[in-house]
Amino acid sequence: MLAAPHDHAAAHCKASLRRSQRRRTLVASARLWRGRRRRTASLALVILVAGSGLAVASNGGVQVPGGAQGSAGTQVRGGASRNSLHRGAVRETGLQMIQHVLGLRADGAWGPQTEHALRHFQAVHGLAVTGVSSAATLTAMGLDPAYQPPLPPLTAPAADAIRGPASAVRAELHKIARCESGNDVHQLSDGGLYRGRYQFDMESWYRAGGLGDPAQAPADEQYRRAAWILATQGRSAAWPVCS
Repeated sequence: MLAAPHDHAAAHCKASLRRSQRRRTLVASARLWRGRRRRTASLALVILVAGSGLAVASNGGVQVPGGAQGSAGTQVRGGASRNSLHRGAVRETGLQMIQHVLGLRADGAWGPQTEHALRHFQAVHGLAVTGVSSAATLTAMGLDPAYQPPLPPLTAPAADAIRGPASAVRAELHKIARCESGNDVHQLSDGGLYRGRYQFDMESWYRAGGLGDPAQAPADEQYRRAAWILATQGRSAAWPVCS
């Protein structure tokens, strides 16, 4: 026997109501899941940052010890990010950043090819041709002269050395600075080959991750990079005259 028309209408209404309730349940579950994922991701970031000695910057980036901020690309003026050839790399050295701009293979090694390309860039842009990545040179490249790239990674023995008693490292570097430059942050040797408080040559400065002119770098940055060099090379190899 056929059901009465009003029975069909009632059944259709009930089925529609059940489908609507199921949709609301699914939407609520999805929202709850997304919220849990966001909270889990935030917690994971906090744990990672706390365990690595890093700090989260106000713009969401990651601060490395010493105040330098890492990014997924080359740091440029205004806080923007120029994508590097190694997309996603956050440990790019200053020299690798320069090599990218110069169109060279970014191996982070200072040598005749990189120096020639840097001098050529300076000449083409009407800058003093020094082979030193001065603030004016970095500005012409679109790089931020104030940016301090992170220190390169250390192997276990060197890492242990740099984590030694801070007073011992500080005393050692103070002796080196007093001998090399009279503790003058902006000291230049005759001819300008050695620069800054610890008389860095450009190869050593770049190897320690530096970007600009060491003689124009802040004292705390010079200290950190000198400590890295001391840990990786030792005093007699890096500063033979003052050993």
